[in-house]
Amino acid sequence: AGMSGSAVADATGTGSILVPSMRQKGYPADFSAAIVAAAATIGPIIPPSIPMVIYGVMAGVSIGALFMGGFIPGILVGLGLMVVTYVKAKRHGYPREAGRPTAREFLQATVSAFGAILMPLIILGGIFGGVFTATEAAAVATVYAFLMGKFVYRELQWRHLPEIVYKAGLNTAMILIIVGVANLVGYIMAVERIPLMVAELFLSITTNMYVMLFLINILLLIVGCFIDGASALIIFTPVLLPLIYKLGIDPVFFGVMITVNLMIGTITPPVGLCLYVSCGVADVRLDQISRTIIPFLLVEIAVLFLITFVPGLIMFLPSMFGPK
Repeated sequence: AGMSGSAVADATGTGSILVPSMRQKGYPADFSAAIVAAAATIGPIIPPSIPMVIYGVMAGVSIGALFMGGFIPGILVGLGLMVVTYVKAKRHGYPREAGRPTAREFLQATVSAFGAILMPLIILGGIFGGVFTATEAAAVATVYAFLMGKFVYRELQWRHLPEIVYKAGLNTAMILIIVGVANLVGYIMAVERIPLMVAELFLSITTNMYVMLFLINILLLIVGCFIDGASALIIFTPVLLPLIYKLGIDPVFFGVMITVNLMIGTITPPVGLCLYVSCGVADVRLDQISRTIIPFLLVEIAVLFLITFVPGLIMFLPSMFGPK
């Protein structure tokens, strides 16, 4: 999973590298773009995750527990996408690498990347081990990345710092604005008693927890076709929280479920942001990638309903190791 915590950022970053490489090796443009778009959805499911941070702040839920809960669903999505990719590649006779890297080449690549590989381990290990909070983890990661870039890989120059700080400030401001607006929207909804009214409406339809989760998933899948994930979280988290508390649904489970659901929206037309990014990188039309993405989309929907009706897939790690 990408370390940015954003599906769109992952699609942009990895797409600009992987799509040209795949095209050079003979893969169709629409297939290359579809793989990048679908794989980018794993980024915010496996930590770190911007949507989980937003949900955790709004719901008052442990971000560490949410991160723990995302591992197994993210792995399931990844395995499902690999199966689809393998089947399509075999069926259409797409090219494959002529040979595997030797043990020496593998060892050299591992040693070269070891410093970068340590960063996610430091971030997640520190959060899960209680060494520092998610906010402190960001500061630690920043210092570590600077030291690695400047003194180990020697790619970071002092003249690059102003631009880095500027871009980091823009991204931080965007997230803080989202969180601020989320709190304001939540306050207004609470004053107007909108969450309670929505909860009563849903409970008048059914009081069965699994039927309710099915209906919520269908609602959010439709919403995700037209609204980006952050906006949907801001709007629907304060509305749905009273409902899940009344039904006894764990908010950590619900947070991971809603994250997986809304990530599917990023590869669903007509407002699938990852689709548009991948289209731009691969220079293909939206209708071309929309057809190719369907098998990947169906796999992610299948995983969504699997984790919905088998809550242990989400709650196993948080209940065993994560903070509550």
